[in-house]
Amino acid sequence: MIWTFPLDFTNDWASYMAQLHFLKVCGFHNFCPYWYSGFITFQTAALGWKFFALPLYLITKNVLSATFISLILLYALGFLFLYILGKVQKLSLIEIIAFFLFFFANPIAIGNFIRLGRIVSLFGFVLFLGFAALIFKYKNCPLDKKFFLYMVPLYGLIFISHQQEMILSSFLLLSLFLIKKNKERIWIILSGLISLLLASFWLVPFVINASKTNVLNYQQSNWLNWSLTPTNLAATLVSLSVFFLFYFYWKGIDKNKRELLFFSPILTLNLLFFLKVISFIPILKHISPDPYILFFLFFSILFLFKIKIRNLKWEKIIWTIVFLVVILSLVISTIKTPYFTKYTELEREVVSIFPFIEGKYAMIWSPDVSSYPKAYFAYGAIYYNLSSIHGWYDQLASSDYLKKLENLYGSYYEKECGDFIRILKDFKTEEVVFYGYDCGKVNTCGLKEKVSKNKVCLYKLT
Repeated sequence: MIWTFPLDFTNDWASYMAQLHFLKVCGFHNFCPYWYSGFITFQTAALGWKFFALPLYLITKNVLSATFISLILLYALGFLFLYILGKVQKLSLIEIIAFFLFFFANPIAIGNFIRLGRIVSLFGFVLFLGFAALIFKYKNCPLDKKFFLYMVPLYGLIFISHQQEMILSSFLLLSLFLIKKNKERIWIILSGLISLLLASFWLVPFVINASKTNVLNYQQSNWLNWSLTPTNLAATLVSLSVFFLFYFYWKGIDKNKRELLFFSPILTLNLLFFLKVISFIPILKHISPDPYILFFLFFSILFLFKIKIRNLKWEKIIWTIVFLVVILSLVISTIKTPYFTKYTELEREVVSIFPFIEGKYAMIWSPDVSSYPKAYFAYGAIYYNLSSIHGWYDQLASSDYLKKLENLYGSYYEKECGDFIRILKDFKTEEVVFYGYDCGKVNTCGLKEKVSKNKVCLYKLT
Protein backbone atom coordinates (compact mmCIF):
# COMPACT_ATOMS: atom_id res chain seq x y z
CA MET A 1 0.00 0.00 0.00
CA ILE A 2 2.93 2.35 0.57
CA TRP A 3 4.15 2.16 -3.01
CA THR A 4 1.29 0.68 -5.05
CA PHE A 5 -2.22 2.03 -5.54
CA PRO A 6 -4.73 -0.73 -4.60
CA LEU A 7 -6.68 -2.06 -7.59
CA ASP A 8 -7.90 -5.45 -6.36
CA PHE A 9 -11.49 -6.36 -5.49
CA THR A 10 -10.87 -6.60 -1.71
CA ASN A 11 -10.50 -2.89 -1.55
CA ASP A 12 -12.08 0.16 0.07
CA TRP A 13 -8.72 1.91 0.21
CA ALA A 14 -9.08 3.36 -3.29
CA SER A 15 -12.45 4.88 -2.45
CA TYR A 16 -11.23 6.69 0.67
CA MET A 17 -8.05 7.87 -1.04
CA ALA A 18 -10.21 9.33 -3.80
CA GLN A 19 -12.41 11.09 -1.25
CA LEU A 20 -9.32 12.53 0.44
CA HIS A 21 -8.19 13.81 -2.96
CA PHE A 22 -11.64 15.27 -3.64
CA LEU A 23 -11.51 17.18 -0.34
CA LYS A 24 -8.19 18.67 -1.43
CA VAL A 25 -9.13 19.64 -4.99
CA CYS A 26 -12.91 20.18 -4.77
CA GLY A 27 -13.37 21.22 -1.15
CA PHE A 28 -16.28 20.61 1.20
CA HIS A 29 -19.86 20.63 -0.16
CA ASN A 30 -18.62 21.82 -3.56
CA PHE A 31 -19.25 20.47 -7.04
CA CYS A 32 -16.76 17.76 -8.03
CA PRO A 33 -16.67 16.59 -11.67
CA TYR A 34 -14.79 13.31 -11.35
CA TRP A 35 -17.56 10.71 -10.84
CA TYR A 36 -21.01 10.32 -12.40
CA SER A 37 -20.57 13.47 -14.48
CA GLY A 38 -20.33 15.48 -11.26
CA PHE A 39 -21.58 15.45 -7.66
CA ILE A 40 -21.54 17.54 -4.48
CA THR A 41 -18.82 16.39 -2.09
CA PHE A 42 -19.51 14.87 1.34
CA GLN A 43 -23.27 15.13 1.35
CA THR A 44 -23.54 11.43 2.20
CA ALA A 45 -19.94 10.51 3.07
CA ALA A 46 -18.26 10.59 6.49
CA LEU A 47 -15.88 13.50 6.87
CA GLY A 48 -13.73 12.94 9.97
CA TRP A 49 -10.81 10.89 8.63
CA LYS A 50 -10.50 13.09 5.53
CA PHE A 51 -10.00 16.18 7.72
CA PHE A 52 -7.52 14.20 9.83
CA ALA A 53 -5.49 13.04 6.81
CA LEU A 54 -5.73 16.22 4.71
CA PRO A 55 -2.73 17.99 6.35
CA LEU A 56 -0.65 14.86 5.72
CA TYR A 57 -1.72 14.88 2.08
CA LEU A 58 -0.88 18.56 1.71
CA ILE A 59 2.56 17.99 3.26
CA THR A 60 3.51 14.77 1.44
CA LYS A 61 1.67 15.54 -1.82
CA ASN A 62 1.23 11.77 -2.08
CA VAL A 63 -2.10 10.13 -1.32
CA LEU A 64 -0.52 6.74 -0.58
CA SER A 65 1.98 8.18 1.90
CA ALA A 66 -0.65 10.35 3.58
CA THR A 67 -3.01 7.40 3.99
CA PHE A 68 -0.30 5.10 5.36
CA ILE A 69 0.98 7.71 7.83
CA SER A 70 -2.57 8.36 9.01
CA LEU A 71 -3.00 4.62 9.58
CA ILE A 72 0.09 4.49 11.80
CA LEU A 73 -0.98 7.61 13.69
CA LEU A 74 -4.43 6.15 14.32
CA TYR A 75 -2.96 2.97 15.81
CA ALA A 76 -0.68 5.08 18.01
CA LEU A 77 -3.63 7.21 19.09
CA GLY A 78 -5.65 4.06 19.73
CA PHE A 79 -2.93 2.76 22.04
CA LEU A 80 -2.77 6.11 23.85
CA PHE A 81 -6.52 6.09 24.50
CA LEU A 82 -6.37 2.47 25.67
CA TYR A 83 -3.47 3.39 27.94
CA ILE A 84 -5.58 6.16 29.51
CA LEU A 85 -8.53 3.79 29.83
CA GLY A 86 -6.25 1.16 31.36
CA LYS A 87 -5.00 3.57 33.99
CA VAL A 88 -8.58 4.56 34.80
CA GLN A 89 -9.47 0.88 35.15
CA LYS A 90 -6.25 0.14 37.08
CA LEU A 91 -4.89 -2.29 34.50
CA SER A 92 -1.20 -3.15 34.35
CA LEU A 93 0.94 -2.19 31.35
CA ILE A 94 0.96 -5.84 30.23
CA GLU A 95 -2.84 -5.92 30.39
CA ILE A 96 -3.06 -2.67 28.42
CA ILE A 97 -0.78 -4.04 25.70
CA ALA A 98 -2.81 -7.27 25.63
CA PHE A 99 -6.02 -5.22 25.40
CA PHE A 100 -4.57 -3.36 22.41
CA LEU A 101 -3.55 -6.58 20.65
CA PHE A 102 -6.84 -8.35 21.36
CA PHE A 103 -8.79 -5.41 19.96
CA PHE A 104 -6.65 -4.37 16.98
CA ALA A 105 -4.86 -7.60 16.00
CA ASN A 106 -7.85 -9.94 15.69
CA PRO A 107 -8.92 -11.20 12.22
CA ILE A 108 -11.94 -8.90 11.96
CA ALA A 109 -9.96 -5.77 12.85
CA ILE A 110 -7.08 -6.71 10.53
CA GLY A 111 -9.46 -7.60 7.72
CA ASN A 112 -11.45 -4.39 8.08
CA PHE A 113 -8.86 -1.79 8.98
CA ILE A 114 -5.79 -3.00 7.09
CA ARG A 115 -6.70 -5.41 4.31
CA LEU A 116 -10.06 -3.99 3.22
CA GLY A 117 -9.08 -0.45 4.14
CA ARG A 118 -12.09 0.76 6.10
CA ILE A 119 -10.00 3.50 7.62
CA VAL A 120 -13.02 5.71 8.36
CA SER A 121 -14.29 2.94 10.63
CA LEU A 122 -10.87 2.73 12.29
CA PHE A 123 -10.99 6.49 12.84
CA GLY A 124 -14.43 6.10 14.46
CA PHE A 125 -13.29 3.30 16.75
CA VAL A 126 -10.14 5.15 17.83
CA LEU A 127 -12.32 8.09 18.85
CA PHE A 128 -14.66 5.63 20.58
CA LEU A 129 -11.73 4.40 22.70
CA GLY A 130 -11.01 7.97 23.79
CA PHE A 131 -14.72 8.47 24.46
CA ALA A 132 -14.82 5.25 26.50
CA ALA A 133 -11.83 6.39 28.56
CA LEU A 134 -13.71 9.61 29.35
CA ILE A 135 -16.96 7.82 30.23
CA PHE A 136 -15.26 5.31 32.51
CA LYS A 137 -13.23 8.05 34.21
CA TYR A 138 -16.45 9.81 35.24
CA LYS A 139 -18.45 6.65 35.82
CA ASN A 140 -17.67 6.73 39.53
CA CYS A 141 -16.77 10.41 39.81
CA PRO A 142 -18.91 13.56 39.77
CA LEU A 143 -18.96 15.47 36.50
CA ASP A 144 -16.86 18.64 36.37
CA LYS A 145 -15.76 21.25 33.84
CA LYS A 146 -13.11 18.93 32.41
CA PHE A 147 -15.81 16.44 31.46
CA PHE A 148 -17.60 19.15 29.51
CA LEU A 149 -14.38 20.39 27.86
CA TYR A 150 -13.39 16.89 26.70
CA MET A 151 -16.85 15.51 25.99
CA VAL A 152 -18.06 18.23 23.60
CA PRO A 153 -15.25 18.14 20.99
CA LEU A 154 -14.73 14.37 21.26
CA TYR A 155 -18.39 13.49 20.80
CA GLY A 156 -18.65 16.12 18.06
CA LEU A 157 -15.76 14.46 16.20
CA ILE A 158 -17.43 11.08 16.59
CA PHE A 159 -20.55 12.53 14.94
CA ILE A 160 -18.63 13.36 11.76
CA SER A 161 -16.28 10.35 11.89
CA HIS A 162 -18.55 7.49 10.77
CA GLN A 163 -22.24 7.10 11.47
CA GLN A 164 -22.01 3.46 12.58
CA GLU A 165 -19.48 4.08 15.33
CA MET A 166 -21.33 7.26 16.31
CA ILE A 167 -24.53 5.29 16.98
CA LEU A 168 -22.68 2.64 18.99
CA SER A 169 -20.80 5.26 21.03
CA SER A 170 -24.12 6.83 22.00
CA PHE A 171 -25.08 3.66 23.86
CA LEU A 172 -22.10 4.17 26.15
CA LEU A 173 -23.16 7.76 26.75
CA LEU A 174 -26.62 6.45 27.64
CA SER A 175 -24.95 4.16 30.19
CA LEU A 176 -23.40 7.15 31.94
CA PHE A 177 -26.70 9.04 31.77
CA LEU A 178 -28.57 6.22 33.55
CA ILE A 179 -26.35 6.16 36.63
CA LYS A 180 -26.05 9.91 37.17
CA LYS A 181 -28.34 12.15 39.19
CA ASN A 182 -30.69 14.66 37.58
CA LYS A 183 -28.34 17.67 37.72
CA GLU A 184 -25.52 15.70 36.09
CA ARG A 185 -27.96 14.30 33.53
CA ILE A 186 -28.72 17.85 32.46
CA TRP A 187 -24.99 18.43 31.92
CA ILE A 188 -24.77 15.26 29.82
CA ILE A 189 -27.74 16.31 27.68
CA LEU A 190 -26.33 19.83 27.30
CA SER A 191 -22.92 18.46 26.30
CA GLY A 192 -24.51 16.14 23.76
CA LEU A 193 -26.58 18.95 22.24
CA ILE A 194 -23.55 21.24 21.90
CA SER A 195 -21.61 18.37 20.29
CA LEU A 196 -24.51 17.90 17.90
CA LEU A 197 -24.50 21.61 17.14
CA LEU A 198 -20.77 21.57 16.39
CA ALA A 199 -21.27 18.66 13.98
CA SER A 200 -24.41 20.12 12.38
CA PHE A 201 -22.47 21.70 9.49
CA TRP A 202 -22.03 18.15 8.15
CA LEU A 203 -24.72 16.18 9.98
CA VAL A 204 -27.78 18.19 8.90
CA PRO A 205 -26.99 18.02 5.15
CA PHE A 206 -26.14 14.32 5.60
CA VAL A 207 -29.52 13.53 7.15
CA ILE A 208 -31.38 15.57 4.53
CA ASN A 209 -29.55 13.99 1.60
CA ALA A 210 -29.63 10.48 3.06
CA SER A 211 -33.42 10.65 3.04
CA LYS A 212 -33.41 11.77 -0.61
CA THR A 213 -30.98 9.17 -1.94
CA ASN A 214 -30.68 5.40 -1.77
CA VAL A 215 -28.04 5.49 0.99
CA LEU A 216 -30.57 4.09 3.50
CA ASN A 217 -32.09 1.54 1.14
CA TYR A 218 -29.42 -1.05 1.82
CA GLN A 219 -29.59 -2.61 5.27
CA GLN A 220 -26.03 -3.36 6.33
CA SER A 221 -27.19 -5.81 9.00
CA ASN A 222 -28.67 -8.12 6.35
CA TRP A 223 -25.27 -9.80 6.36
CA LEU A 224 -26.14 -10.97 9.85
CA ASN A 225 -28.08 -14.26 9.93
CA TRP A 226 -27.90 -17.81 11.24
CA SER A 227 -25.76 -19.19 8.40
CA LEU A 228 -22.40 -20.71 9.34
CA THR A 229 -20.18 -18.01 7.88
CA PRO A 230 -17.05 -16.78 9.71
CA THR A 231 -18.73 -13.42 10.38
CA ASN A 232 -21.86 -14.99 11.87
CA LEU A 233 -19.83 -17.44 13.96
CA ALA A 234 -17.69 -14.57 15.27
CA ALA A 235 -20.82 -12.54 16.00
CA THR A 236 -22.33 -15.39 18.02
CA LEU A 237 -19.14 -16.14 19.95
CA VAL A 238 -18.43 -12.50 20.82
CA SER A 239 -22.04 -11.89 21.81
CA LEU A 240 -22.05 -14.94 24.09
CA SER A 241 -18.71 -13.90 25.58
CA VAL A 242 -20.20 -10.53 26.60
CA PHE A 243 -22.90 -12.27 28.66
CA PHE A 244 -20.52 -14.91 30.01
CA LEU A 245 -17.74 -12.53 31.05
CA PHE A 246 -20.11 -9.87 32.37
CA TYR A 247 -21.69 -12.42 34.67
CA PHE A 248 -18.35 -13.29 36.25
CA TYR A 249 -17.37 -9.61 36.42
CA TRP A 250 -20.71 -8.72 38.04
CA LYS A 251 -20.51 -11.67 40.41
CA GLY A 252 -17.02 -10.60 41.45
CA ILE A 253 -18.35 -7.20 42.57
CA ASP A 254 -21.20 -8.78 44.54
CA LYS A 255 -23.79 -8.18 41.81
CA ASN A 256 -23.74 -4.42 42.23
CA LYS A 257 -27.04 -2.97 40.93
CA ARG A 258 -25.43 0.28 39.80
CA GLU A 259 -23.01 -1.67 37.60
CA LEU A 260 -25.89 -3.63 36.11
CA LEU A 261 -27.73 -0.38 35.38
CA PHE A 262 -24.63 1.14 33.78
CA PHE A 263 -24.08 -1.79 31.44
CA SER A 264 -27.79 -2.42 30.74
CA PRO A 265 -27.81 -0.49 27.40
CA ILE A 266 -24.80 -2.51 26.22
CA LEU A 267 -26.31 -5.81 27.38
CA THR A 268 -29.67 -4.99 25.80
CA LEU A 269 -28.07 -4.11 22.48
CA ASN A 270 -25.98 -7.28 22.70
CA LEU A 271 -29.13 -9.36 23.25
CA LEU A 272 -30.78 -7.83 20.18
CA PHE A 273 -27.61 -8.51 18.21
CA PHE A 274 -27.40 -12.11 19.43
CA LEU A 275 -31.05 -12.80 18.53
CA LYS A 276 -30.46 -11.33 15.04
CA VAL A 277 -33.46 -8.99 15.40
CA ILE A 278 -31.23 -5.96 14.87
CA SER A 279 -32.14 -6.09 11.16
CA PHE A 280 -35.70 -5.02 11.97
CA ILE A 281 -34.88 -2.01 14.16
CA PRO A 282 -34.66 1.46 12.56
CA ILE A 283 -31.20 3.07 12.61
CA LEU A 284 -29.60 -0.04 14.14
CA LYS A 285 -30.31 -2.05 10.98
CA HIS A 286 -27.98 0.24 9.02
CA ILE A 287 -24.92 -0.86 11.02
CA SER A 288 -22.98 -3.73 9.45
CA PRO A 289 -21.99 -6.77 11.57
CA ASP A 290 -18.27 -6.03 11.94
CA PRO A 291 -18.66 -2.75 13.90
CA TYR A 292 -21.09 -4.53 16.22
CA ILE A 293 -18.60 -7.36 16.73
CA LEU A 294 -15.72 -4.98 17.50
CA PHE A 295 -17.93 -2.91 19.80
CA PHE A 296 -18.92 -5.95 21.85
CA LEU A 297 -15.39 -7.33 21.69
CA PHE A 298 -14.23 -4.17 23.47
CA PHE A 299 -16.53 -4.93 26.41
CA SER A 300 -15.61 -8.62 26.42
CA ILE A 301 -11.93 -7.71 26.76
CA LEU A 302 -12.72 -5.13 29.44
CA PHE A 303 -14.74 -7.64 31.48
CA LEU A 304 -12.01 -10.25 31.02
CA PHE A 305 -9.37 -8.04 32.65
CA LYS A 306 -11.73 -6.81 35.37
CA ILE A 307 -12.95 -10.23 36.51
CA LYS A 308 -12.16 -11.15 40.10
CA ILE A 309 -12.35 -14.93 40.12
CA ARG A 310 -12.16 -16.59 43.51
CA ASN A 311 -12.51 -20.09 42.06
CA LEU A 312 -9.21 -21.34 40.60
CA LYS A 313 -11.03 -23.89 38.44
CA TRP A 314 -13.13 -21.24 36.70
CA GLU A 315 -10.08 -19.02 36.23
CA LYS A 316 -8.27 -21.84 34.42
CA ILE A 317 -11.34 -22.51 32.25
CA ILE A 318 -11.69 -18.86 31.24
CA TRP A 319 -8.04 -18.39 30.32
CA THR A 320 -7.98 -21.72 28.48
CA ILE A 321 -10.91 -20.50 26.39
CA VAL A 322 -9.10 -17.21 25.76
CA PHE A 323 -5.98 -19.08 24.63
CA LEU A 324 -8.01 -21.29 22.26
CA VAL A 325 -9.82 -18.26 20.82
CA VAL A 326 -6.50 -16.52 20.17
CA ILE A 327 -5.13 -19.59 18.37
CA LEU A 328 -8.35 -19.98 16.38
CA SER A 329 -8.23 -16.29 15.43
CA LEU A 330 -4.69 -16.63 14.14
CA VAL A 331 -5.67 -19.66 12.04
CA ILE A 332 -8.76 -17.91 10.63
CA SER A 333 -6.77 -14.76 9.89
CA THR A 334 -4.13 -16.77 8.02
CA ILE A 335 -6.70 -18.71 5.99
CA LYS A 336 -9.41 -16.13 5.36
CA THR A 337 -7.64 -12.78 5.14
CA PRO A 338 -6.32 -12.36 1.58
CA TYR A 339 -2.86 -10.92 1.09
CA PHE A 340 -2.28 -7.70 -0.79
CA THR A 341 -2.02 -8.58 -4.47
CA LYS A 342 0.60 -7.46 -6.96
CA TYR A 343 -0.28 -6.04 -10.35
CA THR A 344 -0.65 -8.57 -13.13
CA GLU A 345 0.06 -7.72 -16.76
CA LEU A 346 -3.58 -6.60 -17.10
CA GLU A 347 -3.31 -4.01 -14.29
CA ARG A 348 -0.03 -2.70 -15.70
CA GLU A 349 -1.65 -2.28 -19.12
CA VAL A 350 -4.71 -0.47 -17.74
CA VAL A 351 -2.54 1.91 -15.70
CA SER A 352 -0.38 2.60 -18.76
CA ILE A 353 -3.42 3.63 -20.82
CA PHE A 354 -4.48 6.51 -18.54
CA PRO A 355 -1.88 9.04 -19.80
CA PHE A 356 -3.52 8.80 -23.24
CA ILE A 357 -7.06 9.60 -22.02
CA GLU A 358 -7.90 13.23 -22.75
CA GLY A 359 -11.62 13.61 -22.01
CA LYS A 360 -14.53 12.18 -20.07
CA TYR A 361 -14.27 8.42 -20.37
CA ALA A 362 -16.24 5.22 -19.90
CA MET A 363 -14.91 1.75 -19.11
CA ILE A 364 -16.16 -1.60 -20.37
CA TRP A 365 -14.66 -4.71 -18.82
CA SER A 366 -14.90 -8.45 -19.31
CA PRO A 367 -16.52 -10.52 -16.53
CA ASP A 368 -13.29 -12.28 -15.53
CA VAL A 369 -11.00 -9.30 -14.90
CA SER A 370 -8.57 -9.52 -11.97
CA SER A 371 -8.95 -5.92 -10.78
CA TYR A 372 -11.80 -3.80 -9.45
CA PRO A 373 -13.26 -1.43 -12.07
CA LYS A 374 -14.23 1.12 -9.40
CA ALA A 375 -10.61 1.37 -8.28
CA TYR A 376 -9.68 2.69 -11.73
CA PHE A 377 -12.26 5.47 -11.43
CA ALA A 378 -10.43 6.56 -8.27
CA TYR A 379 -6.98 6.10 -9.83
CA GLY A 380 -7.81 8.18 -12.91
CA ALA A 381 -9.21 11.03 -10.83
CA ILE A 382 -6.27 11.16 -8.40
CA TYR A 383 -3.33 10.78 -10.77
CA TYR A 384 -4.62 12.14 -14.09
CA ASN A 385 -7.42 14.54 -13.15
CA LEU A 386 -9.83 12.48 -15.27
CA SER A 387 -13.61 12.51 -15.07
CA SER A 388 -15.59 9.33 -15.60
CA ILE A 389 -19.25 8.62 -16.29
CA HIS A 390 -18.91 5.94 -13.58
CA GLY A 391 -18.32 6.27 -9.84
CA TRP A 392 -17.98 4.37 -6.58
CA TYR A 393 -21.12 5.11 -4.56
CA ASP A 394 -24.57 4.77 -6.10
CA GLN A 395 -26.02 7.41 -3.76
CA LEU A 396 -23.99 10.07 -5.56
CA ALA A 397 -26.10 9.64 -8.70
CA SER A 398 -29.83 9.74 -9.41
CA SER A 399 -31.79 6.55 -10.01
CA ASP A 400 -32.33 7.63 -13.63
CA TYR A 401 -28.59 8.08 -14.11
CA LEU A 402 -27.85 4.65 -12.63
CA LYS A 403 -30.53 3.05 -14.80
CA LYS A 404 -29.01 4.61 -17.90
CA LEU A 405 -25.59 3.31 -16.83
CA GLU A 406 -27.02 -0.20 -16.50
CA ASN A 407 -28.53 0.17 -19.97
CA LEU A 408 -25.11 1.16 -21.29
CA TYR A 409 -23.55 -2.07 -20.00
CA GLY A 410 -26.50 -4.14 -21.17
CA SER A 411 -26.51 -2.70 -24.68
CA TYR A 412 -22.80 -3.45 -25.10
CA TYR A 413 -22.92 -6.99 -23.75
CA GLU A 414 -26.01 -7.70 -25.87
CA LYS A 415 -24.26 -6.20 -28.94
CA GLU A 416 -26.82 -3.42 -29.36
CA CYS A 417 -24.26 -1.02 -30.80
CA GLY A 418 -26.76 1.67 -31.77
CA ASP A 419 -28.07 1.97 -28.22
CA PHE A 420 -24.53 1.74 -26.85
CA ILE A 421 -23.31 4.72 -28.90
CA ARG A 422 -26.47 6.72 -28.20
CA ILE A 423 -26.11 6.31 -24.41
CA LEU A 424 -22.42 7.20 -24.58
CA LYS A 425 -23.36 10.43 -26.34
CA ASP A 426 -26.10 11.11 -23.75
CA PHE A 427 -23.39 10.94 -21.09
CA LYS A 428 -21.20 13.26 -23.22
CA THR A 429 -18.56 10.54 -23.25
CA GLU A 430 -15.45 11.30 -25.30
CA GLU A 431 -13.44 8.08 -24.93
CA VAL A 432 -13.99 4.43 -24.00
CA VAL A 433 -11.53 2.03 -22.36
CA PHE A 434 -12.05 -1.68 -22.99
CA TYR A 435 -10.11 -3.95 -20.66
CA GLY A 436 -9.91 -7.69 -20.16
CA TYR A 437 -10.63 -8.27 -23.84
CA ASP A 438 -8.32 -9.30 -26.67
CA CYS A 439 -7.89 -5.97 -28.43
CA GLY A 440 -7.70 -7.71 -31.80
CA LYS A 441 -11.16 -9.22 -31.32
CA VAL A 442 -13.03 -6.76 -29.12
CA ASN A 443 -16.34 -5.42 -30.41
CA THR A 444 -15.71 -1.67 -30.74
CA CYS A 445 -19.14 -0.77 -32.15
CA GLY A 446 -17.49 1.40 -34.78
CA LEU A 447 -15.51 3.59 -32.38
CA LYS A 448 -12.20 5.02 -33.57
CA GLU A 449 -9.06 3.32 -32.23
CA LYS A 450 -6.67 5.54 -30.31
CA VAL A 451 -4.29 3.24 -28.35
CA SER A 452 -4.21 -0.57 -28.17
CA LYS A 453 -2.28 -2.88 -25.89
CA ASN A 454 -2.77 -6.63 -25.51
CA LYS A 455 -5.83 -6.73 -23.23
CA VAL A 456 -6.54 -3.00 -22.92
CA CYS A 457 -7.56 -0.61 -25.68
CA LEU A 458 -8.65 3.02 -25.83
CA TYR A 459 -11.19 4.22 -28.38
CA LYS A 460 -12.81 7.58 -28.98
CA LEU A 461 -16.18 8.59 -30.29
CA THR A 462 -16.08 9.86 -33.84
